Amino acid sequence: MKRINLRSLLPVAVGAILLAGSVLLAQNPAGPQRVKNACAADIQKFCAGIEHGQGRVYQCLKQNEGSLEANCKAQLDRARARMQDGAMVCQDDILKFCADVQRGQGRIYQCLKANEADLTAACKAHVQRGPGQQRPGK
Repeated sequence: MKRINLRSLLPVAVGAILLAGSVLLAQNPAGPQRVKNACAADIQKFCAGIEHGQGRVYQCLKQNEGSLEANCKAQLDRARARMQDGAMVCQDDILKFCADVQRGQGRIYQCLKANEADLTAACKAHVQRGPGQQRPGK
């Protein structure tokens, strides 16, 4: 039987949840609406030719982060913090249940959702809040 070194998968898992988070954030009406409102001028300036969906506009903004207006950058920072929060809260569960899941297009979140009954309490709470939602008090 093949043994998997879980420590070697940690960077992949964190990267996967961050990538999945950008897709999930795009599916959450509250998060992307704030980013869209704050970044409307920057989206028009830097991302006018980018097809919307699957985190492409977010990636465009991220690539132009140094040139963005302050309010837009602040909203992107908040969105990134929400994604990182999910990665940290669920990292053990991602390694346990989703190590073989291909990253992208929300697959990590879907895997966590499918295993919700067996998740740690903190990760389960994060998954139940839905993609892109912050913990209370943050």
